[in-house]
Amino acid sequence: MKKRVWFIIMCLIVTLLPLSGCGGGDKKELQGQITELTQQITSLQEENEVLSAQVDEYKGLAEASDNEFLSIYFWGDGVRYQAKGEITFYSDCFCSETVFSQVTFTSSKTAKVNMKNGLTVYASMSTQGVVWSTVNPEFEPLESKS
Repeated sequence: MKKRVWFIIMCLIVTLLPLSGCGGGDKKELQGQITELTQQITSLQEENEVLSAQVDEYKGLAEASDNEFLSIYFWGDGVRYQAKGEITFYSDCFCSETVFSQVTFTSSKTAKVNMKNGLTVYASMSTQGVVWSTVNPEFEPLESKS
């Protein structure tokens, strides 16, 4: 959309620049072209605003559907879990940002994901959101401290 607006502006400049030095010419015709181009620019700006609003709406729908998918896939049974053994968890699927705090899980289910680079990672749902690991974690229920 922005490319169209800039193209129209550039066409206007290229059209008007040679005529700026001329003494006579058909000023009414030139004024009509300027008015028409101005209307086109306004129309394209309005169309751009409408399309931007639609993009924002679709982004919101995509985020909502992601959250719904995660809550269904990592369905919780009300029990909190901890990982068995020493496993490093990461905040991103590329396993580059280590999670340093104690991780508590809301579900014992994991999702195996084969990355394009050949690495296999495992996603698990923690109380802070999805965390990732390079090994398939096993979970055990947290003991209640009564």
